Amino acid sequence: MPLAGGDAYRCIPYALLYLERVLRDLNVEVILIDENIGDDFRPVIEKHQKNIILAGVSAMLGYQIAGGVKFSKFAKKLNPDIKIVWGGWHPTMMPEQTLSEDYIDYVVTGQGEKPFRELVLALINNSGLENISGLLYKNGQRIIKNSKGDFVSTEIFPDVNYDLIDLNKYILKGIPYAKRTVVYFASHGCPHKCSFCALTPVYNQKWYPKSLNKIISDFKHFIKTANIDSICFHDDNFFTNKSFSIALARAMIDSKLNLKWEVWSHAGSFMKMFSDEDIQLFYKAGLRRILFGAESGSNEVLKKINKDQSVEENLNFTKLLKKHKITPYFTTMICFPMNPDEDIKATFDMIRKARLVDLSLKVHVGYYTPFPNTLFYQNAVEKGFVPPAKLEGWINHTFETFRAPWFKNEFENIYKVFINFYLTLSNPFFFNNASRPRKQKIGLAILNWLVFPFAYIRMKTNFFKLPVGARLFFFFTDLYRSKTGKLFMIFPH
Repeated sequence: MPLAGGDAYRCIPYALLYLERVLRDLNVEVILIDENIGDDFRPVIEKHQKNIILAGVSAMLGYQIAGGVKFSKFAKKLNPDIKIVWGGWHPTMMPEQTLSEDYIDYVVTGQGEKPFRELVLALINNSGLENISGLLYKNGQRIIKNSKGDFVSTEIFPDVNYDLIDLNKYILKGIPYAKRTVVYFASHGCPHKCSFCALTPVYNQKWYPKSLNKIISDFKHFIKTANIDSICFHDDNFFTNKSFSIALARAMIDSKLNLKWEVWSHAGSFMKMFSDEDIQLFYKAGLRRILFGAESGSNEVLKKINKDQSVEENLNFTKLLKKHKITPYFTTMICFPMNPDEDIKATFDMIRKARLVDLSLKVHVGYYTPFPNTLFYQNAVEKGFVPPAKLEGWINHTFETFRAPWFKNEFENIYKVFINFYLTLSNPFFFNNASRPRKQKIGLAILNWLVFPFAYIRMKTNFFKLPVGARLFFFFTDLYRSKTGKLFMIFPH
């Protein structure tokens, strides 16, 4: 598994573990390589180059493509007979373009377990590939695309073998309410049809939960093996089914796991589905933070991207979570192609209002990035976005690095001043939770308290003209960087 970004993102490599479980009865050696924890693929390929049946890459859009390309080219250069297969989110969305590269032999799309197993069996038995659903392969220079594979419940597959990895290498730290956290999926899929999201064309609005017994068993294993005290659910939409959510919360309480946890959710559907009593149950079970796609502060934009929720619901959800002592975490995007100037203003104003509701509000702001084959993708193309012609052209296509043709340079400064100064420092307790050396933490906490009244007044009055304090602050941080060569990073958002 290639690196997910500049720094290692220590998420358990579920994509690799999911595939291993369908091969373990085939009498083949399965070697897992995860660059996110520093694994080096070169010595592994060099050692096994003459015996490799299949070398695989699981890659999302963005940085993981870079590592996957290096891996594939290295293997092919070492031994041109090594067969390379790509799978994961990006190959699923752009299968033909991915397979057009001469260092890739196969592409598996969608849910990979079944077609991947069938591909390995076909290579072992030297049999045909034409009946493997979800597979693309080459016949000379021609790309053959088999029928689309269907998603099935993961319950039909063997259990994941976590003993294949060192769980202690996948501990997330720096989370305010916990010391040792791991990422987990209790389900996959989402019933919504947001037009910018890759989930819609891949899962077709379906949702696949794991069994409660399996989930609780996994948690007990994590506690025993890695002494975790928290779970970060990365489900696409955790609160999809009311009975499942409540049953899992009760199971966590009854099992006396004493775990804190956070989830991803949809604000509108959550408020329609759960009562105050239900939310109290979730809190008792350990729920401490909910991340949700607020997306935009413009109801017009929310309607066009099929979000099925409003700005008002985002703000009401913030109030509801504060009432129950659960931290709200906005994920938003700016610079949508329709009227980006007004969209940015509206989104930052929504964030401002939410911060005034709850000072503990967390926010992530990214730039809208067109995902291939999503419903909104063609809209971006019509507005001037030119898709990369080759696989490697998608490496820098991320929320952090992509800048659309309709992007204006002034947006960067607006972002920097509002998000990295006023929003950050309008929470007087932010640096109390910062995972930094003690002396630096104390200094930043004092700075936080000194600046907080001015930042809060700006947020309260909605007056951001003449940002003298912000400019002075950035002057000194830039000076610090020029003198020390170190980036003065304090910004959480």
